Amino acid sequence: MDKPTKLYKYYRNRSYVFNTITNGKLYFSTADKFNDPYDCYIGVSKREFYKKYFALLLKDNHLTDFYDDFMANYYNNNIRKQLNFNAVEDYVMINNQNNQNPILKQLLDKVEKRYICYVKNIYKLKRSLYVCCFSNTDIESSIQMWAYYANNYNGYCCTYNINPKTQNLKKQQLAKMFYDHLYPIIYTDKLINVDIDTLLKIAPKKLDSSDYIKNLIFLAGQSKYKKWENESEYRLIFNKQDFIANGGDISTGLMDFPFLTQLTLGRDISKEKQRQFLEKLKNIEINRISYSYHEYKLSKDWDDESVLHNLKIKLGIDDE
Repeated sequence: MDKPTKLYKYYRNRSYVFNTITNGKLYFSTADKFNDPYDCYIGVSKREFYKKYFALLLKDNHLTDFYDDFMANYYNNNIRKQLNFNAVEDYVMINNQNNQNPILKQLLDKVEKRYICYVKNIYKLKRSLYVCCFSNTDIESSIQMWAYYANNYNGYCCTYNINPKTQNLKKQQLAKMFYDHLYPIIYTDKLINVDIDTLLKIAPKKLDSSDYIKNLIFLAGQSKYKKWENESEYRLIFNKQDFIANGGDISTGLMDFPFLTQLTLGRDISKEKQRQFLEKLKNIEINRISYSYHEYKLSKDWDDESVLHNLKIKLGIDDE
């Protein structure tokens, strides 16, 4: 499937967003800062981790009798129905009280610390993934996008064109770079989960050099719950190294993105904000979205100021 070159991004009406747009910039969020807790999510099963890592420790410490006894109980259907995520811990503590075996408590503490270490390091690595989200759905067909992402028609939508073939020589290479980093969202009902056997073969401090973990984090950045598929989302995704190499500023999350071709204001945005955009974006077509009170339909609208602004652009008239 070919990737689109025309992209739509919806914004709330915020002063920092205004500055970002009018300065020809694009803001990238790191993968750990999304509002949706399932966005860019990577699961590390506590049950699975405890079971497998605790088993390794028991065998390493020659406590196989205890392990065999626990597993025999664990796989008993009547008992398994009553076990929760803390099953291993509960069982060990009971056994420890009965047998007064301090080694078991030490091993349990080690399992807990190891699990926390893995989870924290994976979370840190998510900070090295820089993501910017777009829609591939036309402005006039995006009732939900306007309501949700543009603050119920009080925000605006930017139309960007990253087709290298339509850019001047100065922008062609930059447009191609962004196009190469554009990925469609994979809509799924399956969460991204770490394979525990693979994870245990990697030391926590070596996760950042593991291709398996890096690929998993990248896949998480491309994945979203299938109930969101109406958004027809695409994302620009960079790892930290590529983000910096291509001019990204990690202190602000901003990159140069001189591909704005049209700005569509929400129906309820103020006239003052419209004038501010008209003043700053001299060479960008500006219009306003309007919605019908009689049917589910959106359409573009123009007032005298925006008509004159757009006409000057088409005629090549410079106010200066």
